[in-house]
Amino acid sequence: MIKLFTNPFNPKKPDQPITIPLSKIKILQAMLSHPPKPYKIAQRYTYYLHNQQFQSPIILDQNYNLLDGYITYLIAKMMGCKTVEVKFANEGKYLRRI
Repeated sequence: MIKLFTNPFNPKKPDQPITIPLSKIKILQAMLSHPPKPYKIAQRYTYYLHNQQFQSPIILDQNYNLLDGYITYLIAKMMGCKTVEVKFANEGKYLRRI
């Protein structure tokens, strides 16, 4: 079995999200160059309002670079969240669905 996630703070529970300051997340230039479409942001924001949770997790590498969950990050930032739950990708094992 390939473990997609790692938890540097609790190696026995790699899939368990951890809470970090939103300000620690680094956005790669590739994501900044291709912002998500407004209708996708609106759909995910509506989901959050109805369910009181984000539709998809924020996935980071070990250097706190954002790999997936950019819309979740944007909504959290828009809402003024100071902290967010994230998962860390196991180096070389996480492949983002395109």
